[in-house]
Amino acid sequence: MAGEGASFLAMAASIEGDRERACRHYRDLLAARELPVESLPQEAAVELFVSRAVAAGRAVAPDDIVAAVCRRLDHLPLALELAAARAKLLSPAALLQRLDAALPLLTGGASDRPERQRTLRATIEWSYDLLDLAEQLAFRRLSVFRGSFTLDAAREICSAELEHVEALLDQSLLKPLGDARFFMLETLREYARECLEIAGEVGEFNMRHARHYMSVLEEMDRSVFTPELLPWFGAEEDNLRAMLDRLTVESPEDAGRACELISRYWLAQGANSEVLQRAGALLSSADLPPQIRAGLLIVAQLATFFRGEFGASAQFAEEAVHLAEPGTLRHAVALSGAASIAVQCGDLEAAVAYARHAAHAVDSLDEVRRWIVLIDAGEALALAGHFDEARAWTSKGRDGLRHAGSEIGAAVASDTLAFLDLADHNFEAARAAFASSIETAQRHEHPTLESLSLRGLGFALLGLGRRAEAFSTFVRWLELADGFDPPPNTEQIAALGAIGLSAAPPDAAAGAKLRGSVMRLRREVMEPSLPGMLEVEEMFERELADALGAESWAKHLSEGADLSFENALALARSLGP
Repeated sequence: MAGEGASFLAMAASIEGDRERACRHYRDLLAARELPVESLPQEAAVELFVSRAVAAGRAVAPDDIVAAVCRRLDHLPLALELAAARAKLLSPAALLQRLDAALPLLTGGASDRPERQRTLRATIEWSYDLLDLAEQLAFRRLSVFRGSFTLDAAREICSAELEHVEALLDQSLLKPLGDARFFMLETLREYARECLEIAGEVGEFNMRHARHYMSVLEEMDRSVFTPELLPWFGAEEDNLRAMLDRLTVESPEDAGRACELISRYWLAQGANSEVLQRAGALLSSADLPPQIRAGLLIVAQLATFFRGEFGASAQFAEEAVHLAEPGTLRHAVALSGAASIAVQCGDLEAAVAYARHAAHAVDSLDEVRRWIVLIDAGEALALAGHFDEARAWTSKGRDGLRHAGSEIGAAVASDTLAFLDLADHNFEAARAAFASSIETAQRHEHPTLESLSLRGLGFALLGLGRRAEAFSTFVRWLELADGFDPPPNTEQIAALGAIGLSAAPPDAAAGAKLRGSVMRLRREVMEPSLPGMLEVEEMFERELADALGAESWAKHLSEGADLSFENALALARSLGP
């Protein structure tokens, strides 16, 4: 969309005669990941060629020869950039001569394509032919990447050294990205991919790409929730999806393990649907070893849990506990997951048994992630009403993660303890803990932790009588929840209910309507409970009901139950502190 917008602005500026503004917008196009195939106006094409030639190291005048070069290239932005990249060695006249010699030969094929696309392809092929053999090899092999990549990955997977990458950058066949990353425009990548197929190297380098990222994932799994983890996942997400696609075809067992590892990132982003789709496809279509299957069942259990699909989550949890090998981390994680879903389904006795089993199962493990199992088990115990035992295990898990350098993991544990503080009406202690967790979540770009912490902070502020701040916090929570999937999701529903509770006195009737809407929505989309929060919400709901009076409260509650999800969202966003 950014490229389309820049193209429109550039064309509009050209029509209006504002050459400087037009060229600025066309230069913006060159910073985008894709360049349009549409031709530029003559004047803008000349300006673009001149600017890219200067960037390549040769100052050229916008004269008739440059205009002829642009016409020869049909004024196509990418073709202009590729040709201008050669200006350091070739004058515009020499460049025109070489184009006249090369393009008629190259455009002889693919006659079913539109002329402009044939010209663009011919220019790309011409640029490729001018590379030396080592540069050609690097160019075609780099097509295995999706999105951007680092120099280290290019060297490891494609044997592309710094000098090869620099040469491709000089010829505009690669683009630089911030933080020492590079990417290939999609049109160029398609051509490079064809060259890789002709060379018979697709299978080999697809798997080298997949094995590289699998190795990195396994290494990162040994350092849970470290600060660099989530940003790395964000930068490599396209490559990780490509890895999963390739392994699913070539090695389903490895694909299952990769899906288990990647899902931890997707779950942190609230991308529950993708986790469920990926894990579900492998579970249903592949004959997997029991332990790989157990790992996929665990992530499917979490995805359905966060989606409020407790029946499916319970089935996944039961099978995972049965399959996972006792004495392993997977078995302990499966037990803690079973505890979490059992308490949501109202089976408190089973929840406590699973949670205690999970906590004891990790005693013999030396893996960092055992602390997370303790925290999850502690939360299940808290939901079952065993607050003292929950505090002890959760505090132990938090301290272990702090010692391991896991800020995010420790913040998750702190939030569980802070919800227990809310249940005890220790609102100031809860406020401080949630505020600290929000700062950690934002610094590490962890939206699910931020969502959880915003929820707790809002209720802590409400308990302290700081209604306007609580309302603003709940609105921020709703805005964040809008990015989770699928709507209406459990976070959106919970945020709507919280906004209703924090509405200013003049908006009390609207607040009651929101509560009525949420009561209905919670019957349709089950929402995971949090320690002590049912009693806390009931306390603030009683205050709202008392302020309105029993008859008015019942009336507005009933009206709210008839609101659609979309209308409830609109009502919440219309309120003010």
